[in-house]
Amino acid sequence: MNGRILDLHLCVSGRPLPEYHHNGGTYLEGRSASDYAIRLRNRTARRIEVVLTVDGLDVITGEEGSALAQGYVLDAYQTTDIKGFSRGREKAAAFRFAGKEMSYRAQMGKGSGGVGVIGAAVYEERAPVRFNPYPLYPPYPPYVSPPWILRWQSLGPITCGSVTPNGTMRSSASVTVSTQAVAGMPTAQTQMNVQNLGTEYGSEVEFHTGTTAFGRATENPAETLVLYYDDAVGLAERGVVVGQVRPTAPSAFPADGGAGAPPPPGWSG
Repeated sequence: MNGRILDLHLCVSGRPLPEYHHNGGTYLEGRSASDYAIRLRNRTARRIEVVLTVDGLDVITGEEGSALAQGYVLDAYQTTDIKGFSRGREKAAAFRFAGKEMSYRAQMGKGSGGVGVIGAAVYEERAPVRFNPYPLYPPYPPYVSPPWILRWQSLGPITCGSVTPNGTMRSSASVTVSTQAVAGMPTAQTQMNVQNLGTEYGSEVEFHTGTTAFGRATENPAETLVLYYDDAVGLAERGVVVGQVRPTAPSAFPADGGAGAPPPPGWSG
């Protein structure tokens, strides 16, 4: 799924899963026992923060998802894979497709009614304010403040790492903390009439993290992305035809291709 600020995809073995568009939603086919990663790509030239939920649960804390909770901070144009539910600064529990009764949500006693949805709330970074000693002249252009003058949040942020081509990890993304919920993010109440798959708390994987400071430009997300997933049977019951991706290819000149001006009624030539 490509947004204005963020690209969001689910990847199995490093390859993005096909996406299917149906009734205004974006759907993916998952297969039981397959591990997946959530791939994030910052489309902008500035840092952004991304708050992620899987099955309505925050991927960092495991609590009910809030759009103003902790989020991963991506550098300009950065791509990173979120491998699983956080287990601290070095490890994560892999995201793994499983029957909904085996989902992390169900196993934690939160029921299975909210499974099958992945959400991302995106925040742009607040531009630093610079003092202009010459008010008659235009202000200085924006710049990236050194870390020692950025405002740190009350709870320490956490970072995630991305996989480089040689398989090593590099520190790349970080999180900050907020306190409110925002309408529009998928929650535990997001339910579907048909749902076979959920996301299991999988095997422990290496997932290095760190810290950074981040100031949000706005109180509410600048963009919200939502993906729905299920197995082929569940998608078919919704009317989603798996294996038939129909990319839209709009014409730049839709009126072209005709055979000239049509004749009026009764015209014989």
